[in-house]
Amino acid sequence: MRRYSVERIFLTDSEGKPAVCRAGDGEVIVNASDPEDAIHLFVREQGATLVTEPSSFRSFSAVAVARIESRYLCLEATVCDGSSTD
Repeated sequence: MRRYSVERIFLTDSEGKPAVCRAGDGEVIVNASDPEDAIHLFVREQGATLVTEPSSFRSFSAVAVARIESRYLCLEATVCDGSSTD
């Protein structure tokens, strides 16, 4: 298991219009086996729905689009340095 930072970047506001401020609420740290798993864990914990399946980049980062209520957001999971939890 490794620690991953999941960053949220909002694409739309609560009314479904393009987000004026794309910044999220900060990052969430999750323990997962890989970056795709980190995104799936975040989605389950937040009650979100995946719009796209996670796409992985060289096994240390993954991105996906998700929806929480009426807001769409981009999720990026990145391995935290020195993050082995074994």
